[in-house]
Parts: sequence; C-alpha cells; structure tokens
Amino acid sequence: MNQKSHKPFHFKQFTLNQKFAAMKIGTDGILLGAWANCQDCKHMIDVGTGTGVIALMLAQKNSNAEIDALEIDHNAIKDAKRNFETSPWKNRLTLIHEDFSKWNNKNRYDLIISNPPFFKNSLKPNDDSRAIARHVKSLNSKSLSKFAFTQLSSNGRVYLIAPIHQLNEIKIHFFENHLYPSRVCLVKPKPYKEPHRVLLEFRREKIEPVVDTIVIENDTRHEYTDDYKKLTREFYTIF
Repeated sequence: MNQKSHKPFHFKQFTLNQKFAAMKIGTDGILLGAWANCQDCKHMIDVGTGTGVIALMLAQKNSNAEIDALEIDHNAIKDAKRNFETSPWKNRLTLIHEDFSKWNNKNRYDLIISNPPFFKNSLKPNDDSRAIARHVKSLNSKSLSKFAFTQLSSNGRVYLIAPIHQLNEIKIHFFENHLYPSRVCLVKPKPYKEPHRVLLEFRREKIEPVVDTIVIENDTRHEYTDDYKKLTREFYTIF
C-alpha cells in the first residue's frame, strides 16, 4: 500500500498529505502504528515522525494521550505540520523540528515509537532528504536504544519495525541499555514467503516475550489476510 504520488492519502479519521517529505507512506509505518499498544500511555513520542502518520494513529487510538513528534528533515516537517493541524487531535500533538540525539525532555515517555531508516548497505541517493530518511545517519537501533534508556518511564514501552535480518543486532543494542523484548511479531508478505520484517516491543522488565506472526496478503496481490484487516481496519478506508 505504498503511496508514491503527492496526492493525499485518506484514512478513516484523518488525511495524510505527503507533498514534501522524501519518504511516502508505506505498509511498515501502518503496521507499527496499528500494532503498538498505547491504551494506558499518557505521554508518547514518535521519533523520526516523517509525515506524522504513526503519531496520528496513536492519537486516534488513545484519546487521552499527549504525543510529541520529533523530525529532523525540514521537508517532512512541512507535511507533518499540515497533517497535525487538519486532524481532530491537533491540540494533543506537538511537532518538534530537532535531531533526536539532541532532544532531552525532563519528562519521561510511557511509549517511544520509531519506524527508523534501515537501508544500511544500499547506495545513498543524491537528495539529502532521502539520505536522512533512508540511511542510518543518526537514527539507528543503537542510538534509539540509548535514547530509550534515558527517556522511557519505568513501566514504559518501546516499539519499532525493522528488517528481519537486523533482529539480533537490535536485541544486542537494547540489551546493552537494559531493555528487553516483550512482544515480537514476524511479518510475512505472503503465506509461502519467509518473514521480511519484525515488529518489536521492548520493556525494562525482563520477561518471556510473546512471539507471533502476521501475514499481509494471501496468494493474490492486494487480497489481504483477515489478520491484517483486523489489525488495520480502524484506519484503512478499504476495510
């Protein structure tokens, strides 16, 4: 469900403008925003918010939460600003134009979420905005785990999505900062294919993680599975 044009993408309760941001909306962000459990969270932050889609999803899911959205790229900020201002939750969304490595809020967050860039080994594009969005310049699992260690509340949770081949590396970085997986969801594009993404929840408490699998499509393209529909139907207009 990638949206490659500049046309707004309409969800059930909000519209996403993506005229300026280098990275357009994709399945990864929607999966993460839908999968994250935010019901008991009062203060949340979306690190590298881009167009703001995950922050908007969290605002829809939790009517009491205050949400910070951190973004370094000035083009993405333009889109996120408009998307927040035209949403029903603009009074609970705070957009911050800042490098997350320099962000130090005295308050602690009950939920930290990020759909980080992970294209480590691909060629960097000429457009610096795309380089910021797609490559590990500052926002990566190591720096994100350090950020979470200092900014997460005692009972808080961290959520991210990543390529499956980076799972062990991510776990090591979070272990080093005393954060441990509590939920793991393997994402398969089709039933007969191997998982290509993994959804992760981390906590300060070391517990036995709940491991699950979700398949996005059945054999036919755009024929979505019941599990994927159930997870995302409060957002997508087609379900």
